[in-house]
Amino acid sequence: MLATQYSFTLPADYNMERIEQRIRANGHRLDGFEGLAMKLYLYARKDDPECASELNLYAPLYLWRNVTGINRFLKSEGFAALSAHFGRPRVDVWLVEQATELGREENPGFASRRIIPYESTLASNGPQLVANDYSDWRRLEVTLANRPPATPADAVQNYRIGYIARG
Repeated sequence: MLATQYSFTLPADYNMERIEQRIRANGHRLDGFEGLAMKLYLYARKDDPECASELNLYAPLYLWRNVTGINRFLKSEGFAALSAHFGRPRVDVWLVEQATELGREENPGFASRRIIPYESTLASNGPQLVANDYSDWRRLEVTLANRPPATPADAVQNYRIGYIARG
């Protein structure tokens, strides 16, 4: 299994309701996408008092069953439209080590993402997703929650989950 994520940092005065509307309108389009296990439509708002973030972000996270699905998605009209609107992003690719009970709930509401050097292999608070990037020797840990996360620590980015698409 593979995980991918890209992120768009949006201006501080960007109307994040536009991202929320985009997710509501388009999130379901990846339901049933071949090769996709799930897509977490993640976003963070600078003005969100419940889910602290220093930046406005749109940063979807994908779990893929195979590389064929990733290739098909990155060559799709939908991704081309996204890139035309926001610019072509860097896509991080992670080899999944563990995906314990990830997305078992309909939509838990919140996610915390931690990226740490690979040498720091101790997991924090039992993340549901652990994946590794061996090109940059980094470790990805993602934890989903029903309530807003605590104030972020070093290397932690908190998000709201707008929708979960299931392949």
